[in-house]
Amino acid sequence: MLLQLIRKMPSLLKMPGLQVTPDYVDAFFRANNSFLYQLVFDPLQRKLVPLNAYPDDVDPAELHYAGPYPFSCYQHGVA
Repeated sequence: MLLQLIRKMPSLLKMPGLQVTPDYVDAFFRANNSFLYQLVFDPLQRKLVPLNAYPDDVDPAELHYAGPYPFSCYQHGVA
C-alpha cells in the first residue's frame, strides 16, 4: 500500500514531471525501517532493543544500514 502511494506522488502533488525512481523508493523504505526499528535502551532489560518488534518479514541482519547491533557488554555504556 505504501509503495503504491509513493509511486502516485507525482499525480497527487500535481507535478507530472516528477519521477519516483527505484533508488528513491529504496531509500524511502530504508529510512522508514531505520526509524521503526531503531535501537533504544530498555532500562528494565538493561540492553538495547528495537523500538518496535521486528515483524516476521523483516530480518534484523538486513538492517545493516541502520547501524550494527552492539554486543550486550557494550550496550550499558552507550546508554
